Amino acid sequence: MRRSLAGLYDWLACADGPGLGLSELAFVHAGAKQRKVVALRLYSEGKIRSLLLSMTPGDLRNVAALTWPVPVRSVKSAISNLAAGQHALVWLESDGITVDGVRLERLAR
Repeated sequence: MRRSLAGLYDWLACADGPGLGLSELAFVHAGAKQRKVVALRLYSEGKIRSLLLSMTPGDLRNVAALTWPVPVRSVKSAISNLAAGQHALVWLESDGITVDGVRLERLAR
């Protein structure tokens, strides 16, 4: 068993040691604020290339409470086109921020 685990460890290329390396994409499910706080910090530190945040209408009302790697006015501007009560998928990538609205009843199916 130990030999198998050692082979798996080598295959996973864990040469950088414990901790986070560079990730292409991170998805943060709506809910606890702390998940968004950590993900935004990792994105700001360059450890995540693209970040997709799932945000409820309640989260969207409190965007200024988070530390964004882009001006908060850019975030507010991006979400300003959403219909009232829409859930949002907020994409952060090197070329800026994009927000897609999703009707909540569509998510419940």
